Amino acid sequence: MMMKFGNLLLMAFCFLPLNQSVSFAELTNRDYAVEVEVEILSNPKPEFHIKWNKDISCIYQVIGKYAPSRSEWDSIAVLDNLADNFIDTNVVVGQKYEYFIRRYFEDRTAYTYFCSGLDVPEVNEKGRLLLLIDRTLINPLNKEISTFIDDLEEDGWKVERYNVNKTELFNSDEVHKIKSIMMLQFYKYMWEFKSTILLGRVAVPYSGAYAIDAHMPDHFGAYPSDVYYQTFQGSWSDSIMDTKDADRSENWNIPFDGKFDNNVIPSDAMFSLGRIDFYNLPIFKESEIELLRRYLNKNHNYRQNLIETNKKALIDDKFKFYLQEYWGSDAWMNFSALVNSKNIDTSSLTMPLISEKEYLFYYGCSGGSWDICGNVMTSDYASKNKINAVFVNLFGSYFIDWDCKNNLMRSVMASEGKVLNVAWNGRPYLWYQHLGIGENIGYSIMQSQNNQGLYIANDKWGYRQNHISLLGDPTLTIFNVFKPTELNIKQIGADTENKILQISWKAPEKESEIIAYNVYKYNFSEKKYKFINKVQGFEFIDSTANLNLENKYLIKTLKRLTSNTAIYLKESQGASISDNLINSVKDLSKNSNNDVIINGDCSSLINELSELQQIDKIEVIGIDGTNIALLKDLNLMSKEILKINNGVYMLKIKAKSILIVKKILIINN
Repeated sequence: MMMKFGNLLLMAFCFLPLNQSVSFAELTNRDYAVEVEVEILSNPKPEFHIKWNKDISCIYQVIGKYAPSRSEWDSIAVLDNLADNFIDTNVVVGQKYEYFIRRYFEDRTAYTYFCSGLDVPEVNEKGRLLLLIDRTLINPLNKEISTFIDDLEEDGWKVERYNVNKTELFNSDEVHKIKSIMMLQFYKYMWEFKSTILLGRVAVPYSGAYAIDAHMPDHFGAYPSDVYYQTFQGSWSDSIMDTKDADRSENWNIPFDGKFDNNVIPSDAMFSLGRIDFYNLPIFKESEIELLRRYLNKNHNYRQNLIETNKKALIDDKFKFYLQEYWGSDAWMNFSALVNSKNIDTSSLTMPLISEKEYLFYYGCSGGSWDICGNVMTSDYASKNKINAVFVNLFGSYFIDWDCKNNLMRSVMASEGKVLNVAWNGRPYLWYQHLGIGENIGYSIMQSQNNQGLYIANDKWGYRQNHISLLGDPTLTIFNVFKPTELNIKQIGADTENKILQISWKAPEKESEIIAYNVYKYNFSEKKYKFINKVQGFEFIDSTANLNLENKYLIKTLKRLTSNTAIYLKESQGASISDNLINSVKDLSKNSNNDVIINGDCSSLINELSELQQIDKIEVIGIDGTNIALLKDLNLMSKEILKINNGVYMLKIKAKSILIVKKILIINN
C-alpha cells in the first residue's frame, strides 16, 4: 500500500508556529522533557532526594506533588534556573506519591511526571478480572488458555471467564452482548472489578466522527473504541453523526447503524482493558491460532521471569518538531523516569537494532500508513523478525485504526520476540510513570484515558477520545520476581477436625533482598486464593487443613525492588502445591483446572463443555485411577455427580480427537 506521508497530521490541526526565540536546530524533543531520578533514604528519617538534568537557560522551575489523600496537585517548591535537585522530607513510609517537575523558559516549557515511595507495600489481591474468550479458541488453545488463567490467579487475580462469539465484522448486537456481560460483572462486584481481557476476535465497538491523524476525508469517521466497554455512565448516542467519506467502510458512521456518535468518552473508564486479537493478519505465515498461541506462551514466559530484558529503552523519533507537538518528548519523560535517561538508546535504524538488542520499552514515530510507520517499523518486518521490546509505543497516521487488515500495531504484538503490549502514543500523550512503583500497564492506560488536566505537557489533541486503548495484557508490570522452588508438602499430624500440613520450599537462586514469603490458601467457597501468612523462613505449618478435602497453597517470594524513582515491595507469581497427590492419573492432571461441584450443580462446567463438538464420553476417575462413572450425555452429569462421594476426582472428556482432563472437587450434602 502506498505510504500516505504528504498530508500527515495536517488539515484541521495545523496552526501557526509558536514564537521561538531559540532556533529549532538548536533544540530536540528531549529538551521538552525533564530527566529525573530519585534517591530514597530511610535513615535517620525518610527523604526523597529528587535529581534532574540542569538547564540554566530556563527562567525558573516548579515541583508539584500529588498524594492519594489530596484531590489536586500541591506546589511544593519554586526553584531558580540553577537548581538540579530537591529534598522532600514530608514523606511517610509505605505511601505512594506522584510528582511533576516543570521547567519554564521564555518560549517553551519542559515537563516530567514520576511516582515515588519508600517500602510501598505489595498488593495481595488484585481484584476481579473478566476474561472474555472467542469460543473458537477453546479447543485448539485449551492448554495455553488454562495456563494463562493459572498465571492470572497466581498473580492475585480472581478470574471470571466467559466464552463469547467470534465476531469478524462489525456487529452492534454482539457489541451490546459484550457490554451487558461487563455491566453484569461491574454492578455485581463494583470496585472489586478491576480489569478485562478480550482474548481473540471479540466484537469491536466503533464510535465518533473525527480524524485524530488529521487525514480528511479519507480517514474521517468512526474509530475502534474498546473504551466504550469501560464506561457505565453518560450517554452513548447513535443518531447524529452522518459520514461515509472514509476509504474504509468500517469508518463510516450514519444514524442508527450501531456505531456511536461520541468522539469523547461521556464518563471515566471504570476499569482497565486490553485486547489480544490477531484476526486478519495474512501477512504472517502463521495462522491466527498460532499467533495467539505464541503470544500466550510469551506472556507465560515473561511472568515466570523466563524472558530476560535489559532495563533499557529505545527511541526512534522521526517526527522531531513536526507541527510543534513534540511527540518524542513524551517518550523521554516516561522512559527517563522508568529506566533512567542513561539507559535510553536513540536510533535512526530501529528495525535491525530492535531485533539485535533487548529493551523493556520502545517508542517510534513517523509518517505512516495502515501497516507502516515510515523508516521505523512495518508489518512485513514484524511478520518475519523478532521484535525484542516488551512495551511498545508507536505514533503515526492510519495505523491507530487497528481493526484493519495487517494492521501495524497488532502485527508488532504478534511478532516473534518479546512484545506483549502496543499502544498509539502522541495524540494524546500516554502516562506510564505508575509502572515505576509497581502498577500494571492497564492502570496507566486507564489514567491516560481519563486524563482531563491531571497530567499536562506539550500535547494538544486527543484528550479522553475514543481511540485511546491498549493492545495486549493489561495486568503486566515492568519488573518481575522469581518464585520459590522445590516446594514440598507433608502431613505431620491430625486431630478430630483437622490435619496438620507442613509446606516447605527453597529460595529462588537469582533473587536478593528477599523480605519474606507470602502464603496463600485456596478458599473454595470464594473460588480464589486468600492471603494467610507472611513467613521469614522456608516453611509454613497449617494446623487447620481440611481432613477430607484438598488443601491448595501458593507461596510467593516478596522482594524489595528499587526502581529509578521508588522503593516498593513486589510479589512473585505464586508457586503452587496441594496435599492431593495424584498417582495413576498424575500426568493427566498437570495442566488441569479445578472445578468445585456442590450438590450436583454442574451448570458452570456444563456451559464450558457445551462448547466442545461431538463429545464421545465423559469419565469420572478416582485419584487412585479407578473408574467411578462413565457418561455420554452432559444432561446426565448433575444426576450422576449426586451419587458420588465427596472428594477430589479427575474428569476425563473425549471429544473428537481432543482429550481434556480437569480436576474436580465434589461436595454433596
